[in-house]
Amino acid sequence: MLAVSLPLVLLAFILYALRIAPRIAKPGRSSPWDVARHGFTLRMSTTALNSLPRVAIGRLGPAVRGLGKAFYNVGAVAGVIGSGVATAGTAWAVRAAWTAVWAEAEAHAIEQSSVVKRGIDAAAAAGVHASNVGLEPLVSGFRPCVVGLTPQIPGVTAPLSHLPTLLLAFVIAQLIHEWGHAVAAALDDVCPSKFAVNVHLIIPSAAISFPSAVDYLPFRSRARISTAGAWHNLLTCVVLAALAATANLWAPVDGLTIDNVALGYGLETQLKPGDVITHVDDILVAPEGMWQRVINHEEDSSSALGWCIPKGVLLAGELGPCTESHLVAFTPVNFNAEHCLQPHPILKEPAGDCNCEKTHICVKLSKEANVVRIRYWDGKASQQLLWSGDRTVLYAISFKETHRPLKSLTEWASLFNS
Repeated sequence: MLAVSLPLVLLAFILYALRIAPRIAKPGRSSPWDVARHGFTLRMSTTALNSLPRVAIGRLGPAVRGLGKAFYNVGAVAGVIGSGVATAGTAWAVRAAWTAVWAEAEAHAIEQSSVVKRGIDAAAAAGVHASNVGLEPLVSGFRPCVVGLTPQIPGVTAPLSHLPTLLLAFVIAQLIHEWGHAVAAALDDVCPSKFAVNVHLIIPSAAISFPSAVDYLPFRSRARISTAGAWHNLLTCVVLAALAATANLWAPVDGLTIDNVALGYGLETQLKPGDVITHVDDILVAPEGMWQRVINHEEDSSSALGWCIPKGVLLAGELGPCTESHLVAFTPVNFNAEHCLQPHPILKEPAGDCNCEKTHICVKLSKEANVVRIRYWDGKASQQLLWSGDRTVLYAISFKETHRPLKSLTEWASLFNS
């Protein structure tokens, strides 16, 4: 709820501030905004704000103004480099997209052959067997396959609830961009001729216009003015990235935040610094001292919990002991016979009450299974990692102190930053 209501409130505040800003700049003006509509585009412009950049810059001394020009000179150089990088990145994204489309077409063609399909099934079975040497992450929730650059389209590539946040980020980025042009021009004593806000359907944009005299400025001055907007946006991204780097100090869920994962155990390929481990074998590890108790088997999950599976799946499994390394031993409740089953479909969800339907039966992991289930938060979704081995491997993980503000506010800040 906060991810929708908070950006809407902030958008309303920004619109109100833009509405009254010309009256503050020129109190005697009765109609500060000129409004025009062309088709689906609403255009609002004003000249009441033209003097603000020069007033702000006029309070600075000559030395500071010189530093300001040097600052925007760096932005001009960064603009040229960024243009080249953006062109190369776009070309790479197009190539990656076409490569993915071609691979999908080839895969679709291969699937038409039943002979080849049987070969794929056999290879998949062999792949499952090979994966048992270490880690097999189980992902809860949908994760799109990202190829190159993924456009953020609410309702298509992003949830529709992200639309208010996306619009807020877009408006703020536009205002920062146009303010950059205005400040760079003010350093050369050029005032804007008009500031405009456009709304096309629901997509907002901003623009700033300069008099024709700007065309007669020296090349370096024109370069500063042209690239200042993008320079401001780049620096904004740097600041947000720096803030995101400190996000590991703020955990949106209860758990232990990973500081480091020792190399050589295999855990480092899946668990990363900043991930938050919440449960081990369905035991919450957040309480102080619980992590050590879990490793030492002083705390075990409830014996009354298990997984409900169809009886046919259980009967299809071979009786233990399990000789295939990709199979795990499960024991039905009230029975001692072990059955060797694939662990991933069963262990995808946490253990629950054994109130199964008549067509299902409750099973538990056998004591000989030697499987550790690690649930963690990677910043986007809850994940589960299955580790085949003893719990002592968890000593390879070290943690840091964390602070936990309001969960929903933290998650929205992470969304806005992205």
